[in-house]
Amino acid sequence: MLAGDFERKLRKLNKKLRIFCGDWDTRPAGIFHVVRGEYTEICGIDKNYVPEYSIMAPHGAHIKGGWRRALRILIRKGLIDRRQAERVFNTHLHYNGPKRRKKRNVDIPANFFTGR
Repeated sequence: MLAGDFERKLRKLNKKLRIFCGDWDTRPAGIFHVVRGEYTEICGIDKNYVPEYSIMAPHGAHIKGGWRRALRILIRKGLIDRRQAERVFNTHLHYNGPKRRKKRNVDIPANFFTGR
């Protein structure tokens, strides 16, 4: 997907998201969240072509981040809604949300049931 198409779809989900091309020395290419004129970098993204899945090097480093990865990061940060993203991008993201902690059983004193 071209970066322009990706940005148009992102703007449908959140009007405050922007993709900068990295032409300036102060900002690298990536997705930014703009609030009251302040730019917060979310993640890096290619300025020309954004693949569906991330391209990884043999040793595990990211070569190029995919749009699915970017959507998961935005969902985790609460900037977009998963269901709306699935509808706009016409896909299922296989994202279950943050890991939930299991409830711990509280130690009950031995005399609790006997009343002693």
